[in-house]
Amino acid sequence: MDTINKIIVSIGKAPVVEAPEILGALENVLKVHNNADTDKSTILSDNKGKAGIYQWKHKESNKMYVGSAVDLSKRLSKYYSTSELKRIDNYICRAIIHHTHSSFSLLILEYIDISTLSMKHEKRLFQGSNTILIV
Repeated sequence: MDTINKIIVSIGKAPVVEAPEILGALENVLKVHNNADTDKSTILSDNKGKAGIYQWKHKESNKMYVGSAVDLSKRLSKYYSTSELKRIDNYICRAIIHHTHSSFSLLILEYIDISTLSMKHEKRLFQGSNTILIV
């Protein structure tokens, strides 16, 4: 794995914090899409109706953004909509607009069976903006 300087976590409205212990969780990747532009249709169809954790990685800088979604296909499709990217206007959306999808790989880190989660854990995992930015 590439050297990572800092891991930043933002959960909902909680303050942004560094969290180096998350690094180990990024080592077991389920699927890798090396070109988020040419792999768009596969990305959306393979993840339809699946909950999980995903990672965008800028190929040149190795900066990463990790997010989670109850429906990965629905969440990931927003990253392919220019109007949604502009509306959401966060770090990864601005980076995709600036560098284009072909500059990113998309990794599926984990699928989650939400039927096994308690309501409390499901809300914590997927509520609001659960994101990790690795720079």
